Amino acid sequence: MISCGDLDELATPYLDGEAMPVARQAVDEHLAVCPPCRDRLAAEGTARTIVHERRPALCAVTAPPGLRARCAGAAARSAPRPGLRRLFVPMSAAATLLLVVGGLIVYAANSRSATVLAAQLTLDHMKCFALQPSDAPPVDTASIDRAFDARFGWNVDVPQGGGAAPIQLVGARRCFYADGAVAHLLYRHDGHDVSLFLLPHTARPEGLVHVMGHETMIWPERDWTCVLVGQEPPAEMQRIAAYVRDSLHGH
Repeated sequence: MISCGDLDELATPYLDGEAMPVARQAVDEHLAVCPPCRDRLAAEGTARTIVHERRPALCAVTAPPGLRARCAGAAARSAPRPGLRRLFVPMSAAATLLLVVGGLIVYAANSRSATVLAAQLTLDHMKCFALQPSDAPPVDTASIDRAFDARFGWNVDVPQGGGAAPIQLVGARRCFYADGAVAHLLYRHDGHDVSLFLLPHTARPEGLVHVMGHETMIWPERDWTCVLVGQEPPAEMQRIAAYVRDSLHGH
């Protein structure tokens, strides 16, 4: 049976449907007994699908050659050394393209545009859910609250959801956008993906943007801006936003 290291060379032809039958069978056998590799290939496959489906929108905005060169250089420098393969899984070409093109959109357009903000955070929403492990442990909201306080100075209770609430918290990440770090909370709503981004030390005007098949709701909240991203009907997005507002105000 092939090893996790052997999978690196076989992943691309496997996902592209170009692997020989013997190689495909070997990958299938490995994935059947290795959940980390199975999750990794599932995430890479999702990233590739996102890139292919959104390619016209992602490529609609161009950037200066100098910026393209810097993004390409950053992607090359992020590739792990062979000795670290077991610690850091190499990023797939599709995932790298998703990140680089997302960066081009941000820097090539007006950083204060609600549409540009919505486009970038929608990309982060799709990327982070693609990378979210299927067997992730329950979220410790107390740890998230402490991290928010230490990182951003926020004395806030993270909306956990569950029970009668319209959403359930399943993960938390730190992402980056044009103005710096942003807190990303991952939720499920009736089995569907919903993201809540909290942008520190900024007050964007309230608005609703439809981009890449997603609804993006933006509103200011204390010393940050909330951005809710999902593909739910407008009425459900409004209900989720109302729950988030009530939870944040209840602190």
